[in-house]
Amino acid sequence: MKIPPYWYSTECNIDGRIYRLRGVSWESETDARAKWEAKAELMRRFLESGCSAAMLEKMRSAWQKLDAGEEGEYAVLMPEPVVEQLDATNIITRNRYGAEVLNSTELCFIDVDRIPPRPFDWLRRLLGQDTAPEACLLEKLHRLVGDGALRGARVYRTSRGWRILALEPGLQPDSHRMQVIFEQLHADELYAHLCAKQQCWRARLTPKPSKVGMPRYPRPACSAAAQSPETLQWIAEYAAASASYAVCRFIETVGEPLRHPLIELHDARTRALHLDWPLR
Repeated sequence: MKIPPYWYSTECNIDGRIYRLRGVSWESETDARAKWEAKAELMRRFLESGCSAAMLEKMRSAWQKLDAGEEGEYAVLMPEPVVEQLDATNIITRNRYGAEVLNSTELCFIDVDRIPPRPFDWLRRLLGQDTAPEACLLEKLHRLVGDGALRGARVYRTSRGWRILALEPGLQPDSHRMQVIFEQLHADELYAHLCAKQQCWRARLTPKPSKVGMPRYPRPACSAAAQSPETLQWIAEYAAASASYAVCRFIETVGEPLRHPLIELHDARTRALHLDWPLR
């Protein structure tokens, strides 16, 4: 999981073209700004070269070094304001449109927006079987648990589909095993890709601002601006506007019951146990 505490993100004009670049740092705001300037210089040199393949390769290598983490590893970075540092492997951040998000390397979240119809569903209906998408998803989960791919899972309904929460020791977001589980449960492809690249699972904890009548989030251009008066006012208004909505609704547990302190936090923050609250 790569969530740098300092970043600088804004547009730059290079030969009449507008590019939005960002510099990130684990050291300071000044270092983040310096990396932004280094990226802008790399982009200028690339354009001056006529977008040559040789310069592209040099730029890619230098760009990755600028985005390297503390251990020198490269991954997709998330320059988001930290709302709460729960522990070393679980962090709540505010995403690009203002919602709070749990980033975790312990709790495995799987987003499912659509379950495709199965062959012979028409025959299953004739036999009196439930062929609704949710029933199909639960059937797939029971099969995974029965096969030993998962020990257990909690299933939630969302405004667009479903959220599955699993707790599997040794399971990694970018592992082949995880990708197989994603595929078998028809997880959202973009979400599965981002989990692998960001090396963590993510779960939105608060409603989408646009769904509760909020104006656009004044996304801070740098980490130092994350506590600006404008941003803090927006956050307070957003909290009030979303107070009577839930993010997901608990349906049932499949397999072994899951026990972890963060599950209670997730259910409380998403209001998953308020079974009659509208989902946003």
